[in-house]
Amino acid sequence: MPTFPAPASVRLAGSVIAVRPARRPRGATFAAGAAALAGLLALGPLLAEIVVRLWTSPRFEHAPLIWLAAAALGGWRLRESLVARQEEPVELGEPAASPRPWAEAVLWLLALLPTTAAILLGSGWLALTAAFLVVPAATYSAGGGATLRPILPAWAVLWTTLPPPFHTDADLVLRLQGLAAKLASAALDMLGRRHLPAGVTVELPGRSYFVEEACSGVNSLYALLAVAALGLAWGRRSWWRWLIVLPAAVGWAVAANAARVTAAVELSAGLGWPVAEGFGHDLLGMLTFAAAGLLTLSVDALLRFAVPPAEAVPAELDEPNAPLAPSADPPPPPLAAEPATERRPVPRAAAWGAAAVAFGLLAGWRLAVGPAVDVAAVPASTLLTPAALKPVGEDSLPAEWNGWRRGEFRTVTRDRDHLDGPFSAQWVYRRGPLEATISMDGPFAEGWHDLRTCYTAGGWACTDAVDRVVTSAEEEEGGSEADGDVITRLDLAQPLGRRGVVFFTSYAVDDDANLGADLAARTGSSWTRRFEAFRDRSAPDAGHAAAEPAYQVQVLASGYRTLSDEEKEAVEALFHAMRRRLAALPRDAAPPRESASRRTAAD
Repeated sequence: MPTFPAPASVRLAGSVIAVRPARRPRGATFAAGAAALAGLLALGPLLAEIVVRLWTSPRFEHAPLIWLAAAALGGWRLRESLVARQEEPVELGEPAASPRPWAEAVLWLLALLPTTAAILLGSGWLALTAAFLVVPAATYSAGGGATLRPILPAWAVLWTTLPPPFHTDADLVLRLQGLAAKLASAALDMLGRRHLPAGVTVELPGRSYFVEEACSGVNSLYALLAVAALGLAWGRRSWWRWLIVLPAAVGWAVAANAARVTAAVELSAGLGWPVAEGFGHDLLGMLTFAAAGLLTLSVDALLRFAVPPAEAVPAELDEPNAPLAPSADPPPPPLAAEPATERRPVPRAAAWGAAAVAFGLLAGWRLAVGPAVDVAAVPASTLLTPAALKPVGEDSLPAEWNGWRRGEFRTVTRDRDHLDGPFSAQWVYRRGPLEATISMDGPFAEGWHDLRTCYTAGGWACTDAVDRVVTSAEEEEGGSEADGDVITRLDLAQPLGRRGVVFFTSYAVDDDANLGADLAARTGSSWTRRFEAFRDRSAPDAGHAAAEPAYQVQVLASGYRTLSDEEKEAVEALFHAMRRRLAALPRDAAPPRESASRRTAAD
């Protein structure tokens, strides 16, 4: 990287004194270019993958626009700083602008560590982290602290677009859904609206309102944080204001989305306005987001009123060489013109050359052995769409089976990274007083999907959960292709005496293999499972992601009485028969019939 030179000369008392700029070692430009090219070859595919993921994700689709705005703001601030430095007087003996070797080494080390890990592990998240850390390292190498300080606020904006690691944003969505439902329930109580809160569902007489992921506030939370940070950087706010305004933006985002849920329920149930779904619901979300943004601006305005910025120093007092009073003493003799001292620059040709060799070896290793993880046989962008699943329709399951009669059939399509999966197909079966809903959901990029989390968020209390291996001899009709399929049974309870039972299992998207063989993977804390999954993915000889994309099959039977053991056995037998049929369907089956898109009742 080039070093910004000091001014070529300084005018002092009518004389011009030469100032020797810092010299750049030969070959530094070529070595820097070679290192950049090698790093681009190694990280380019990973960065492209995560950029596409963020662009198509409802939670971070604003990220590329924030990057462009932050880059423009940082470039503008850097240009202002360079112009101001050129107009400042230079004292004799002042060293030319050059980075300190130890600080430069620390910054590049912080950037190279995640870069190497990203290449070895094939992680797009680490690649994006490395790209963010390269920005201050490269800027400091170009001109030292004088060029780094102006871009720090814009650089801080970039970090608001980095997704949380280990898929912790999924837990955040569930928590925000529950919080929005609780706050909306409290507001409805104040308004006198009769309702019953049940997890993330608000029950009204004759209708229920489900707090979807978009209503949880996670989308507006990420966007509001990024916009607030960009505004703080633009307004040159001090860092202590950042520490106050950004948490305030989180609070206003949560409050605004609780108001959105309250308004959707009250306006829909009380006035009949179409704001619970469709365009009206989206418009209501835009209005609440705008309100949260204005409230965040009000916090910044309040801080400016409470702690006004320091007044500017008058120009006549700010002039360092302006005499305070005329002096009768004779002027001092002129100083000897001595060349300015020069800080010895880092031998960047050797440093950049070593980086080029290291990145080149990593890029060659990656091209030779292929990606380690995060890349499966089917592209991730395809795995997260309904097209990755086999086509199903109403006639994919029989009209009658063992006394059960098929009723309604419905499908629902969600966002590609929705917690419940992008697609669900549901068949309702009835036998006497029993009603059971068969559902095929997916695809899930992380493999086995824990339904306990979904039902708990839906207001159900899981009173019992049992994993067990089912052999073909235990199944009522025929046998599965492979013995030892693992299923999970959940016993559920809701307020006002509603009870239910759920059976579910998971299959691989590519070959319909059952994915429940390792019961140990489902035990322990969620952080333990995330760490073990990350550890498995980091194996150098792993040819594909450890978590195989999957779809799940489940059945839910519920009512306002406790199911008998015989009824539970009948529901389980229906589940085994239907899950085998769905797993055995060919991938070139007829597409599903047209049906009204409705929210899944089982998940």
